[in-house]
Amino acid sequence: MTSSRRYGWVIVVLGAVAMVGTFPGRTHGIALITESLIADLHVDRLDFAWINTVASLIGASFCLPFGWITDRFGLRFTLTFLMAATGATAWVLVRQSGGFVPLLILVTLQRGFGQSALSAASVTAVGKWHPVRAQMQMGLFAFLVGILFAAAFGVVGKVLETKGWRPAWTGVSAAVALVGAPLMLLFMREAPPAGVVAPGALPPAETGLAQALRTPAFWIFAGSSAIFMLASSGLGLFQEAIFAERGFSAKVYHDILSITFLLGLTAQLASGWFSQRWSLGILNAFSMFFYAGALLMIPFVTSLTTLWIASSLMGLSGGIITVVYFAFWSQAFGQGSLGRIQSAAQLITVVASALGPLIFESLHRHYGSYGPAMLGLAPVVLLFGVASWKVKFPGVAT
Repeated sequence: MTSSRRYGWVIVVLGAVAMVGTFPGRTHGIALITESLIADLHVDRLDFAWINTVASLIGASFCLPFGWITDRFGLRFTLTFLMAATGATAWVLVRQSGGFVPLLILVTLQRGFGQSALSAASVTAVGKWHPVRAQMQMGLFAFLVGILFAAAFGVVGKVLETKGWRPAWTGVSAAVALVGAPLMLLFMREAPPAGVVAPGALPPAETGLAQALRTPAFWIFAGSSAIFMLASSGLGLFQEAIFAERGFSAKVYHDILSITFLLGLTAQLASGWFSQRWSLGILNAFSMFFYAGALLMIPFVTSLTTLWIASSLMGLSGGIITVVYFAFWSQAFGQGSLGRIQSAAQLITVVASALGPLIFESLHRHYGSYGPAMLGLAPVVLLFGVASWKVKFPGVAT
């Protein structure tokens, strides 16, 4: 058991590597090459917006079958396949010369394999190895993911500036398929039957997907993540325009991005520590309260100080909810159907993320401001915070 517990920390690192392998399917990853791709392939901007939305919604459906595959065939097979498939679709995209349908198919596959299925499988790997009292491991996992993503954005961005999107995306595809997939094949292991259980702790009772879906806790935690992603995807995509609406320059926007990123990383590590003393429900509630406060503040900010306060609340909220989302599922529902349960939650989150920008931009066009979208979402976020504070679920470590 001791050696298995030690190897559980290796799984945390491998899970973080797998999560970063979702880069080609992530909104922010695709956003890096969007302008270059549109210009190179002569794609209409509105057409690409629809491609992205449809691809995200269809790609979300990959979660459920790959959740079943994870539970049925194991972590090594699933993660190796998904890393290889994600890298391969990125490589094929590089060789495209245009066309609405081929681009739609490839972006859908990138979204499905990467953003949806691989993301869920990477978290499932850590959850299966650490079914109880794993908040510290999940905090480290989230921290590593943040650092690795920051490095990936820096490297890919530099290649984009000097060589263009095709060499950059070729490098991404090679890193994911030729480095990431072999790492999963060689070093990923299946979790011991009882997982890596902390001394004196009992693993949660095994729960099937249908039973999990009947619990309030599933919908409160999945809903919290979904509403957060809906708001943050819309706010994140149009954040520069939102700040400009309030009279702030692009430089302020870039400065705040770096600070909120650092605050998010700090909050992830702190959440791992606080979760040893507070329940995941209370931590999730704080995340929702912070985010609701930011959504209520931003439409009215008039000074740099208040903008920094609102942005800091966003950064702290994002860091906390990341750890909670990673840690909750295995502790609440056990390992037996974790792949399917985690994937069902991921499906909800991906769909919400895809709808966020459409909601923000639609309301902006109607009202002439992004404020109504934020003010409309804030009460919903707040309600999920209250529900998180009140929810009782015996499987969640306190």
